[in-house]
Amino acid sequence: MAVFYYATDGENWQNNTNWLTESDECTWYGAECNDDDGSLAFLFLDMNQLNGTIPSEIGLMENLRELFALEALFLQGNQLSGTIPSEIGSMKNLEYLSLNNNTLTGTIPSEIGSMKNLSELFALAFLYLDFNDLVGSIPTEIGLMENLSEFYLQKNQLTGAIPSEVCALRPPGPLGNLFANCSNEDIDGRMERVEKYIPVLDES
Repeated sequence: MAVFYYATDGENWQNNTNWLTESDECTWYGAECNDDDGSLAFLFLDMNQLNGTIPSEIGLMENLRELFALEALFLQGNQLSGTIPSEIGSMKNLEYLSLNNNTLTGTIPSEIGSMKNLSELFALAFLYLDFNDLVGSIPTEIGLMENLSEFYLQKNQLTGAIPSEVCALRPPGPLGNLFANCSNEDIDGRMERVEKYIPVLDES
């Protein structure tokens, strides 16, 4: 947690109450813990003036007790830059990952597609990467996310075709709102545009 704090300029967060003090982590701003064993379950640091990069050590937020680990990570609406570390794929119990509305660059790590623990009690269901500066193609491994129900990618610089594996998640699969061109056209080709779209990307 200390590495994450310093990597994102924690001293200048809008609210950093109790962070890196002797107080229990469950009292740190934005942290919520599991009632059963006190392990960190939710981290809400959205719109909190985080500035810097997401450290690779973020994968260490995965608790050794498989049933109780970080379930939700909300970092949207900050000034995070740099790439999404591949180590984020080790957070097997994560169900909500919100990194939208930052200035993240680089590609989407394929390791995100493996975010599911062996018991399958937890798996990533909500993935928000929209409004960043991500490039490259959508990893086919996203299609392995059998619980994915919301996936936002609009307003990035992604290219290439939308993988058929992702399109296969449409109903009767879990991804209920996929409004995109699932033909063989590139992402920068014609796409349906609706009020809620997942994913629709810039054509510029």
